[in-house]
Amino acid sequence: MTACGCHPTYGAHLRAKNFHIGYCQSAKNFDKTRANRIEHELSEYANARAQGIQPSGTSLKQTRFALDASDRLGVAFNADQVL
Repeated sequence: MTACGCHPTYGAHLRAKNFHIGYCQSAKNFDKTRANRIEHELSEYANARAQGIQPSGTSLKQTRFALDASDRLGVAFNADQVL
């Protein structure tokens, strides 16, 4: 028995608690914070595309520029048509 006395092995105890190790790539600069930032940027990009706006890229800066330009111009911004 483990120290808690509820499971025969420590591994069984962790499985019962649904314990997971995540982001093993943190040594390569990939962690939960970076994943959340990327997810947020892609969500903003998807929202812009749903409105018919075509940003020049998926970064938050590019997406916000396209959203602001659309508001100023009164039409959906399309980076492919910018001279």
